[in-house]
Amino acid sequence: MADCEMISESDHSDSEVKGKRRRNEEEWKRNKIKRLKCEGKSHENWAGKTAEARTTGSDCRRPQDEYLQALVSSRPIQRRRAKFEEGVKRSASYVYKIKLGSEEHVVCLKAFCSLHGMTEAHVKRLCKLLTSGLSPQDMRGKHHNRPNAVKPNVQALMDCHIRKFPYRVAHYSNSDGKRRYQVLYELFLKEHDPDNYVTLMAGQIDVDKVHGIVSYRTFLTYFRDNFNYEFGRPQVGKCRKCEELNVKVQSEKNKSVREWLQVELNLHKTKAKVFYTELERCKKLSDDENDTEMITFDFQQNLLFQ
Repeated sequence: MADCEMISESDHSDSEVKGKRRRNEEEWKRNKIKRLKCEGKSHENWAGKTAEARTTGSDCRRPQDEYLQALVSSRPIQRRRAKFEEGVKRSASYVYKIKLGSEEHVVCLKAFCSLHGMTEAHVKRLCKLLTSGLSPQDMRGKHHNRPNAVKPNVQALMDCHIRKFPYRVAHYSNSDGKRRYQVLYELFLKEHDPDNYVTLMAGQIDVDKVHGIVSYRTFLTYFRDNFNYEFGRPQVGKCRKCEELNVKVQSEKNKSVREWLQVELNLHKTKAKVFYTELERCKKLSDDENDTEMITFDFQQNLLFQ
């Protein structure tokens, strides 16, 4: 048991040592209700009643646009007036109509928008498509422009940076955690975004206003969702082998390697339990027998033959 640095048997209890619990916002009741409600699925509401799934028909956006576009006609500009200032020249003028029974009546743009309950921007989009000879398409939710999404290479940089720092499993939090998170972010900027780091250290900008390779809020969210380390002082009386194996088990992503490490950790705890069982037996024997003495040494703290 020379590789096991320990003081008390409680460090090798059969219960698995767990770190700080990670918050899982997807499992929060309010988020579940909101998500299922937006998806139109059946769910249990706050009153404990079951809300039925929402049933909708086919998408009617495109037929509506096609109907409205049919009420708009374009014609070339009949007379262009000279302008002293440069401006955008219209390619065509448009006539807007409404249907009353089988008759069509010409109305202005504002009346057309008001009667159909739509905005001028919506009508201008239909007019632009009409001029180009295109039919309206519903492109909602089909674009690939995600300006706030964190790029995979930036996520890899954050992950690699955080994994550089060793950690241990602790049961108590530190009140200075917020400041320590900021220091971790500052070190990330120092390595990957030196310009913003210099600006931040000079006090010219607040940490929440940094918009370089990644913002502080994004870095903090990624840290809490994937690592959620706590900051604290080193503990004494802990088994180095147990701490090392616990870290490897929690950080290993390969399932087979993680299972092998877990077996090694369980074997190490079993050996420690056998050692403490023998220690208790010898201690009891020395207490019961007057001619028996027991001497124990911590070989990691003492050099017997110095």
